[in-house]
Amino acid sequence: MENTSTAAIPVEQIVGAELQKIWSDPRFKDFCGRDFLAPDQVRPGTLLFVGINPSYTEADKHIRYYNAHDGQHPYFRPFKRIAEQTGRAWSHLDLLFQRETEQKAIDQILKKPNGTDFIWEQLQVSKQVLDAAQPAVIIVCNTKAREFLGLDRHGNDKVWLGLDFRWDEELGTYRYHDIPAFFSSMLSGQRALDSGSHRRLIWHIRRALTAVPSKNLQHPS
Repeated sequence: MENTSTAAIPVEQIVGAELQKIWSDPRFKDFCGRDFLAPDQVRPGTLLFVGINPSYTEADKHIRYYNAHDGQHPYFRPFKRIAEQTGRAWSHLDLLFQRETEQKAIDQILKKPNGTDFIWEQLQVSKQVLDAAQPAVIIVCNTKAREFLGLDRHGNDKVWLGLDFRWDEELGTYRYHDIPAFFSSMLSGQRALDSGSHRRLIWHIRRALTAVPSKNLQHPS
């Protein structure tokens, strides 16, 4: 596998203090019964797979920073396979850091007092990590993550992070600060991409790794 990434950046070094501040905030005590969980590192120049939040397991409840490359969790296997097929190393980031097995728990949090602030503070942290990661390509693997990034905004509605994604007509996908960004459904499980869509995604990623940004990038309509 081609390895054009640079030295790993410890996530705790970037945002550890901010995460501890969120989890110790009295406003959020009802949401923080479980400790936060974040990747131990991001590595510039990689494929960055973006999800929504880590699931909860008893086995890792005492861990704050996980190693996505230790081969223990099946969730990361599709990322490894895509990396092998595109010849580029990979990293992973969830936009939220609270451990919830069911994604519907996020919608429930948003309906509670201080719930929106709790989600918002986490998104500010994940944006810091995303910008520090300097990935070669971003692959967003969750529709809720797509919403939180701001791609599905409608005027002043659903803006959230409001990242400046612009459409590259020549590449056929979005760019964020010239970084190609693909918005996909899940890569494993019952709602995973079908085999044809999966193959097209890999083809697109390969092309994106060598493409020059278009001079006529367009804002989402």
